[in-house]
Amino acid sequence: MAEKKSGLWAFFDVKTNDKSKAVCKECNAVLSRGKPDNPKSFSTSSLITHLRSKHPLQYHNMNSLKSSIAEDPATWWKFNTTKYPTISKVAQVYLAPPTSVPSERLFSTAGDIITEHRTRLLPDNAEKLIFLKYNASLI
Repeated sequence: MAEKKSGLWAFFDVKTNDKSKAVCKECNAVLSRGKPDNPKSFSTSSLITHLRSKHPLQYHNMNSLKSSIAEDPATWWKFNTTKYPTISKVAQVYLAPPTSVPSERLFSTAGDIITEHRTRLLPDNAEKLIFLKYNASLI
């Protein structure tokens, strides 16, 4: 049997004793996926039809989530944090909008060290002073 890739499988389970049937997780309805003796005939069209007609809200959510993750992954993770708590923390780190605060802080520090009164400060020494000031909390 092919790997289940569709978001549709969040709402259905394949019967273990008959791979040609699927069970709806919402209402326990048993649906045919195709001919039992021909696995190549298996499809999800009857499952989609069932979900659309019997559980329209779930059908709508399935389709809207599919498009929302492609359009805005940060929003998708915001709504699915409770479903995937561990990996959502990783997603928050990597999907956070980049900021210029660290570089601005470094330029501000450099501006405090390299002044008109320190015109003879060598570049190596200035670099070391900036490094020490920036990392003072670690020393």
